[in-house]
Amino acid sequence: MRADCVEPNAENATEAELLVAMEAAPNKRSYRRMAAIRALLKGYTRRQVAELFGRSERMVRLWILMFNEGGIDALCSKPRPGRPRKIKLERL
Repeated sequence: MRADCVEPNAENATEAELLVAMEAAPNKRSYRRMAAIRALLKGYTRRQVAELFGRSERMVRLWILMFNEGGIDALCSKPRPGRPRKIKLERL
């Protein structure tokens, strides 16, 4: 399948399930991804979604691939580990 032909798999989640997941999204990044997939499922083109969310068509295609492979859970961004604090939370 060509990259241009990639469409979100509607069997992974319904629009209602995406709406519930959007309300419970842990951050703005995850919310934006779910909203983009929901718009695609409603019938918007990839170009329209890219313009609507201020992202490239390539990024929207990557979100579609993530959704098709892992469903809603794949759209949620995971926390990134970082350097430990120098000052303990008790002292703050």
